[in-house]
Amino acid sequence: MANGPLLRFLSKAQPIVISLSIAILVYFRSIDLLFLFIGSTICAYVAKGLKRIIRQPRPLRTNDSSISKKDTFGMPSSHSQVMSFFAYYTFRTVYRDTLFAIFLYLFTFLVLWSRVKMGHHTLAQVLVGTFIGAIMAHVWYNLWLSKVEFLQPFLLNI
Repeated sequence: MANGPLLRFLSKAQPIVISLSIAILVYFRSIDLLFLFIGSTICAYVAKGLKRIIRQPRPLRTNDSSISKKDTFGMPSSHSQVMSFFAYYTFRTVYRDTLFAIFLYLFTFLVLWSRVKMGHHTLAQVLVGTFIGAIMAHVWYNLWLSKVEFLQPFLLNI
């Protein structure tokens, strides 16, 4: 079964988000953004570590003809975890109540939906990844507020 253009685009979300993040960081040269990207990188490594511990296989069926067999485990979904981290953290920091927040949550939802639709993950794997990513973003944001933000006037921009 062939995937439509939307699913093919969403399957490339990770390099798109990484590229845009680097461009935004270079353009704004902000310690706030650097802290966000460090947190999202940690979140991705936590997802990879959890996959090795939990060792739950991916679904047997996939709708993506370009994928013959995934050699990695599926629980939790790394894409879901990092996308929910990024969306939650970004919403909490600067983009509350704006069109950007709506776009960010819609894009995140579409990526999460695509992971199940394309057969890369089960719904449970996506939901667990989403939950862990949001919890990590909440903790990371509170760390920023309590420990790091007060140092910002003393730190030079990148």
